Amino acid sequence: MFTTLTFPKMPAQWHWKIWYMLVSLPWYAIRTYPPIFLIASSAAYASSQFAAHKGVFPAPFNVMQAIAFEWVYLGAIALASRKTLWFYATVSAGAFTSMLYIFLHSANVYGLLDGLPPVWLFVFAMVHAVPLVVVGLSYMVLFHVNARATHDEAAQTAHKCDWCNRGFKSPSAVNAHKQFCPKKP
Repeated sequence: MFTTLTFPKMPAQWHWKIWYMLVSLPWYAIRTYPPIFLIASSAAYASSQFAAHKGVFPAPFNVMQAIAFEWVYLGAIALASRKTLWFYATVSAGAFTSMLYIFLHSANVYGLLDGLPPVWLFVFAMVHAVPLVVVGLSYMVLFHVNARATHDEAAQTAHKCDWCNRGFKSPSAVNAHKQFCPKKP
């Protein structure tokens, strides 16, 4: 039942594109893969708590960072119909970052991060910054690769035969096809 849901189409206007990125794609992933939302929710909590570690991201920024991170992950899963290199990069980076943040939040709760040498401050600064940038960058590229492929597919079938509804790139290709169309009246 869940796998028969239709994938949301990319709108043309900029304000609807924002809605598409922020709501349509993640909502499609939640409806199609409900357990992922539950896993992402707990990962968002751990990510939020780790983001607040040592006051790096104070509230509400830690919550916004966690929700945005998991929303990007859900958006990438929604784009799974095109399994490109960027899809795998985004999902892998998201899974690694989620695992890292959950691990470090757990370590912090158990007191394993208390009393570490100052060099670890640099490591934790990198752990806060690098994974989020990698996930964001790979999602941005994934989204644009998917949008370009969608645009190219639409361009491939922009002109249709009146009789068989087959798509072509140009009007001249449609006219050439109409001469030999099997459904020609």
